[in-house]
Amino acid sequence: MSSKDLVLFNIILAGIPVAVYLIIWNPLFSGTGYQFYSPATPATSINAYRGELSGYTAVFEESNTLITKYKKLANSYKAVDRSIFDTIKKSIPDDIDRLNFVSEITAMIEKEGFEAGAIGVNPGPDLNGVKTVTFYFTVKGTYESIKALVRVFEQNARFMSVRSFSLTTPAQPGDPYTFTAAVDAYKLR
Repeated sequence: MSSKDLVLFNIILAGIPVAVYLIIWNPLFSGTGYQFYSPATPATSINAYRGELSGYTAVFEESNTLITKYKKLANSYKAVDRSIFDTIKKSIPDDIDRLNFVSEITAMIEKEGFEAGAIGVNPGPDLNGVKTVTFYFTVKGTYESIKALVRVFEQNARFMSVRSFSLTTPAQPGDPYTFTAAVDAYKLR
């Protein structure tokens, strides 16, 4: 080999890595490629994958933050006194079983010495996502006993609101008053 051939051989050997870089490596990383050779697109280049990987890293970091918040809230939830949940379930239950509900109302009415009579229960209107059940009843008694019955309903743990009521005075002195009420009890479903 002559010295000219050796110089040419060294130039070719030095040019191979440059050509590999320019033709394959650089287009692969940048996603630009060349007109005659386009091995990668911006969507499939290594840099694009690195960008996706950094996006996934951000998602993982955010998920770790959310997991930490969840654990903190779960611990706070576990620290709440269970009797509060029982009170809430009694105040606004998920659903109202009509038979048990009528039995509960009857017990309150009879506890005050009234004869329960007929108690009607109908679905009531929805109030901002909270459903109601309307119950109707009529009792007869003295004015003081009717006030005591109203106090029993006021002290009940269940949230209720009076839709309507009427108090009819007796025709003869000494006869009982007639008290008719429509009351809404709240439920979640």
